[in-house]
Amino acid sequence: MNPLLSNQPKALLALADGVVFEGLSVGAAGETTGELVRQDGASGYQEAISSPDAEDKVLVFTYPQIGNYGVNPDDQVLDRPVLAGVVMRDLCYTPSSFRLTGDLPSYLRKNGIVGIEGVDTRALAMHLRDAGPLAAIISTVDLDPASLARRAQALNATTEGREI
Repeated sequence: MNPLLSNQPKALLALADGVVFEGLSVGAAGETTGELVRQDGASGYQEAISSPDAEDKVLVFTYPQIGNYGVNPDDQVLDRPVLAGVVMRDLCYTPSSFRLTGDLPSYLRKNGIVGIEGVDTRALAMHLRDAGPLAAIISTVDLDPASLARRAQALNATTEGREI
């Protein structure tokens, strides 16, 4: 988490099984929904974010810090990201690479991607392993855990019986 942003807004991640994680907002403010999908790589975060496979998904980055080498247009798969949101443990705000043309926090904001950091992604990955595919909501708007959990559970009811 960015120690310089002591006023960084809160965010919540609510899963369709009622589990809620608290963290800090990264990227765009607002709310997003999608199927949670693990992204286990230590590199390639920009490719994962801009991949057509990520369309309407919420990517859970299990590597502890994301964004440490910044972003570069040459690493884009699509012209613009199509994913729903991102979940991470720690977002790097001061990347370092001779190739970087920008930083990941700015990239997320510019592309309207709602995200959350400060989540125990290891615990979340193990939960997903046990629970199976889950729909989720990331919100910087509805910060009532019970309300968001109810809304996430309703999402699951609309996706029952088909792949998310």
